[in-house]
Amino acid sequence: MKNFLAMPGILKMLTAAGLCTLLWVAASTNGVNVFGKHVSASIWWGSGAGYCLLLAAMITSAASILMIRRSRYGRSVYVAGWAILGIDAIIGAFVAQIPFASYWSSVVGHFALTACVALYLYLSKRVKEYFLERPVDGQLR
Repeated sequence: MKNFLAMPGILKMLTAAGLCTLLWVAASTNGVNVFGKHVSASIWWGSGAGYCLLLAAMITSAASILMIRRSRYGRSVYVAGWAILGIDAIIGAFVAQIPFASYWSSVVGHFALTACVALYLYLSKRVKEYFLERPVDGQLR
């Protein structure tokens, strides 16, 4: 908990968001809304899109735990998890049979945001300092 409290504010928010992705998986058991179109749970999970979401949620949640532990791998795993969430959005739109022209800007926006998050995680002086400090629990990284 002390490591989390020592995080810069934006990093705390990103860490919490990574942990919350598991809630998306739980919510998808009743079906999902993909770019305004409802997709039933059976189609969502039967197509594999649900499993892609589960994978991304597991990765972002694990990355959040790694970042709390100040692991040097936490940032790269976190960015990978959010990139997989973008891929899942594309898969979901394909499953919902939505034309690419209807959602391409959302996908571009997601990957632009992911790039901004990556830049923050690697270029922010406060984030770099956070990861360079020894973990409060004394465990090795």
